Amino acid sequence: MRRFLLLILAAALCVSCLVSCDDRFDVDDVSEPFAGSAETVGVAASKAKVIILSGQSNAAGVAYVSEIPSESAAKYAAGFDDILLNVNNSMSGHDTDGFVKTTTSWGDNHDGIWFGPEVGLAEQLTEEFPGEKFYIIKYAWSGAELESLFLPGKGAYKQLCKAVDDGLAALREQGLDPEVVAFCWMQGESDACKRGPAKRYDGNQMKMVKALRERYGGFFFLDAGISPSWPFYTRVNNAKVYADCVLEHCEYINSNYHGLVVSPNDIAHYDAPSMLKLGQLFGSRIAQHIEIIGE
Repeated sequence: MRRFLLLILAAALCVSCLVSCDDRFDVDDVSEPFAGSAETVGVAASKAKVIILSGQSNAAGVAYVSEIPSESAAKYAAGFDDILLNVNNSMSGHDTDGFVKTTTSWGDNHDGIWFGPEVGLAEQLTEEFPGEKFYIIKYAWSGAELESLFLPGKGAYKQLCKAVDDGLAALREQGLDPEVVAFCWMQGESDACKRGPAKRYDGNQMKMVKALRERYGGFFFLDAGISPSWPFYTRVNNAKVYADCVLEHCEYINSNYHGLVVSPNDIAHYDAPSMLKLGQLFGSRIAQHIEIIGE
């Protein structure tokens, strides 16, 4: 039922949209797999390495656990001991209430039928950084537009900051010294439904990233593109590329180039293999850009 309601919301958002924009960003989706910074950022081994995962429903997780290939399902259900997860889902209220090991239990619902990018992210981090602990703080708001909700001072931005602040405080209470090393962003579908927010996406994203960095330091920003399901998706994806090339320590991940696809019965959300791959792409790029220094 909840998935059906999300589909109705997506359709309602897009009902008045036109199919193309008339500015320089309305071109074919970028063909490069990645765009943006190439540098590596050093992080002290003594730090508790924090990754923020945020966005709307494809960040919250609306991919079916039942679609995970059977040979991998048991591994994902058992979870990853070294990759701990703290979840705050604004729409569903499905929260971990602290850090737990990353499993398929923490999608955008209460009954464990959905999962999000954190699963593939945890798998890839375990492969790239064997024996290293990471702490994922996930805050997502299904259907949340960047322009109306994630800009500084808006509702989702405030709740995101509270979720991160609470997560960092919990780590400090354990005697750890946390540092936000990366921010994984899966958002833009709602902005791609309307001409105005789509045209302003690059400027809005730069405002958000700059404000968050003032608060949490110079983390690496990893930005996933959105699917072709949305009327202004090329405008939003190319705006992401522009913003990620202008800002330092940013990289755009071309989801479409990498074969991510939505479910055949749900134009708004990635299927399970694509959701796993999205997380793996986030993890592989973190490994490309984050170097752990010292003992």
